Amino acid sequence: MILNHKFAFDTILAHPPKPNHLTTNYIRELHQTLIQKLEVSAGLRNHPVGITGSQYLPLDNEWQIKESLDQTIDLINQTKDPYAQALIAICMISYIQPFADGNKRTARMLGNALLISQNLLPISYRTVSEVAYKDALIVFYEQNTLAPLKQIFIDQVIYANQTYFRIKDNV
Repeated sequence: MILNHKFAFDTILAHPPKPNHLTTNYIRELHQTLIQKLEVSAGLRNHPVGITGSQYLPLDNEWQIKESLDQTIDLINQTKDPYAQALIAICMISYIQPFADGNKRTARMLGNALLISQNLLPISYRTVSEVAYKDALIVFYEQNTLAPLKQIFIDQVIYANQTYFRIKDNV
């Protein structure tokens, strides 16, 4: 799985999505890279899934999933701010659950692809506990409240900029 993340990140660096021209194919290919050799079916899901620890039930109809994904892509492409684009991608791909598995990984990597496409730093989530991240997603799924997930995102953007991009004082 870690190698798949590396391959996905290398692919993003070599071929970031064109700003405001995200496509379903780009998301599918990113997902395919993240799940290769993991015995997970590729492509849009055509069966129900559940979310561990949540009562939220994602759409279970492939046509509704495709429609929701298309609407999300349209929203991302119409949004001018790349940070907002990334946050929309992270939230909505996780919410729609378009794939049988690997949705949260795909969502986070897609968010980074959108940031990179605008020459912004990717975020790593290194300082976020897995429990806090999942709890924030469950709040979003069940209460349609974005605040906890948005705060994690903002904190990680700040962390990335303070940690990975340091300007020397005497330059």
